[in-house]
Amino acid sequence: MAKNTTPKLIKEIERVFGAIIYDGPVKAAERAVTELQKEGPSWTGQYSNSWQIEAAGTVVKGNGQGGNPRPLTVPKLTVKQKRSLRKNKVVISNFSKKAGYAQDEILGRFRRGVIKQTRKQIGDQPRTSFGRGKFEENLTIGRGKTSKRGDIGSAGPGVSSRTAPLDWYSTYINGGHLDRAIEIETNKAIKKNKGGGF
Repeated sequence: MAKNTTPKLIKEIERVFGAIIYDGPVKAAERAVTELQKEGPSWTGQYSNSWQIEAAGTVVKGNGQGGNPRPLTVPKLTVKQKRSLRKNKVVISNFSKKAGYAQDEILGRFRRGVIKQTRKQIGDQPRTSFGRGKFEENLTIGRGKTSKRGDIGSAGPGVSSRTAPLDWYSTYINGGHLDRAIEIETNKAIKKNKGGGF
């Protein structure tokens, strides 16, 4: 007569299921934040470093300080926390007071400072290498009195610039990029635990 293997089977199912419901969504959130930092505007770096991930009551957040974007990593969750992910969602958000402007969701007034360089004045430049790598500027057309952050060269003479295209955030969320991040990390979690035991 065979021994009852139900406890071992339950433990193995919990391990595989737990890895998929934890590793998939949490790793997808980490990937998404890294991609949002890469795609989004980065002038001082404060917005880029203001992302946060909440999973099973654990919150991991950037420091909101300037500089190049720093990735977020959610610490290993307990079994109880992993189980709670069955009911609770993993949430990504940005706590910067300027998030609505950075994400081209609200209109604002955008002015560039001027730096003196030898005898010539030039417009202020991004302070992060991420921002400098994506810097676009229109040297002849400025902005309207109010505009979206990414809407450069929209009105009148002047200088306007940006470090991410107009509507970059909605493009990331609705253009399939977020779905792809979730798919990649879920597939990794499944592959990692495929055939793992019984």
